[in-house]
Amino acid sequence: MYKKVINYLLSLFDAKIIRYQKSLPINLTKNNFHPRTFNYLCDQKKIIVNLNIENGRTNRFFSLDYNSFDPYLFSIKRSLKDNCKQKDLNASILMMIEDYKKKIILNNLSDFFGLNPYENKKLNTYPIWASIMPWESLSIDEKFLNFPKSVKVDRAKNGYLIESNDPKVIMKKDQANSLPSHVNQYVSLINSIKKMDIFLMLKTVLLK
Repeated sequence: MYKKVINYLLSLFDAKIIRYQKSLPINLTKNNFHPRTFNYLCDQKKIIVNLNIENGRTNRFFSLDYNSFDPYLFSIKRSLKDNCKQKDLNASILMMIEDYKKKIILNNLSDFFGLNPYENKKLNTYPIWASIMPWESLSIDEKFLNFPKSVKVDRAKNGYLIESNDPKVIMKKDQANSLPSHVNQYVSLINSIKKMDIFLMLKTVLLK
């Protein structure tokens, strides 16, 4: 009775109470299942699996293997290969990605997916940020409606504040100004990995 009342009150704020254990992802790292069986086993719950990163794809459809031609990965690898220091690393990655973005003009989803615009007229009406990836379980209309809100929240967490609540304004400002924030996140991740590598090296030496 009390639980129903509390959940009703919480539902007014788009929230509810669930058991912590039920919210945890299912760990399948020790199992060897075919990916197509996951939906039947997990009933749309989040799962943890072991996968070879080389079999993955970026959201620009490039391979994640060592020789990937993804422009963002290429920019990072090239800058690291040039032994750029902290400040120079940011500038180097940013410069190469900006150069790439100037050369690639994508106006809508037909352009983004490389489809014939005359055969996919509906996709011509959607911006590229409304694209649906294979791992997303939502429609283009849902993505178009909700994605700008999540972008605003995410950018604020990384130091870029967008004051407007208008979806079109949010995405326009994000596309024009968010790249430095992205690069900062890349560099932060690189530094974290470097620290982890040093930690593992020290740990190995100490255990010998």
